[in-house]
Amino acid sequence: MNYSTGNKIVDNMKSLNITGNVIPMRWYQVFNNKSVDPTSSGKIRLLAINILADIVYWYRPTEIRDEKSGLVIGYKKKFKLDLLQRSYDDLCKMFMCSKKDAQRALKFLEQFGVIKRVFRTLNVSGIIVANVLFLSLDVDILKSLTYPDTNMDEIVHTKKPYSPTKNTILSTTNNECVQTNTDNTPENTTNTTLENTYTTRARAREESEGSVCHVKKENEGFNSIWKRFITLIGIKYRNPSETEKDTIKRWYLDLHFSDDLIRLAYDMCIDKKGEYSIKYMNGILINWFNRGIKTVEDAKTSSKMNSRRHYEDDFKTYDLEAYERFDIFGDD
Repeated sequence: MNYSTGNKIVDNMKSLNITGNVIPMRWYQVFNNKSVDPTSSGKIRLLAINILADIVYWYRPTEIRDEKSGLVIGYKKKFKLDLLQRSYDDLCKMFMCSKKDAQRALKFLEQFGVIKRVFRTLNVSGIIVANVLFLSLDVDILKSLTYPDTNMDEIVHTKKPYSPTKNTILSTTNNECVQTNTDNTPENTTNTTLENTYTTRARAREESEGSVCHVKKENEGFNSIWKRFITLIGIKYRNPSETEKDTIKRWYLDLHFSDDLIRLAYDMCIDKKGEYSIKYMNGILINWFNRGIKTVEDAKTSSKMNSRRHYEDDFKTYDLEAYERFDIFGDD
């Protein structure tokens, strides 16, 4: 029997099975709350809503049904690692926005505590890939944002805003990525291991009443590293940028570069660019790390053995595309 609604347009819509991201109308009300980041424009707020909808889609589990009975027998996640990986370029292409707007939208969502950016340095088959962006989702905060029985003020003040965190180097082999996580979350553990040395104390530290004290201690610890660095390269004291802070911590704490190597990278940066550049220095040091160069002598020898053109070709740093070739997403 051919049923009709009496409206041709509505009847024609029966043939369309539209799927994709879901945006609850409640979000438009919540994210328009000016008490959270009153400087954010409507453009950024709308972009944040769309990005959150995509993140929620990827964190929604996929049903596993019995082939004969059709009953749900389990659930699986859509991505392979413990967190969803996204690059800013991914977001720019998907939502047709600039990288700056994508960053602003993620920071806006972080102020609600609903997501958290996690930057990791990965070792993929011997290749160091720095600053790989992962996005974590707080389901409790998501519930409070989505359901109307929650007071708006409670949403704003329920949880302290997240700040992006850094993880230490993780390793993969055979192009497959599986994480062993100290948070005791069930993960697929086939073939290979990604070793995450962060413990649950990092998460508890952000949510505890004593988080301010922990942050202060962490800053004091970096201050000594920062003073050591600026003394080494001979610049006047100033506050570091976030990029400098993250990069220099990784040099000293994760990759264990010596002062001599860092100084040589600085000298080469000045010779090439005529000015100090933390990104250029990082490119030099990561290149040396990937080639197993650990001393100044090895670095100088390597430089002399290569022509200028060959050296610069070999000098490129690895970006997220090198990592994304290793299929970190599932088949779904």
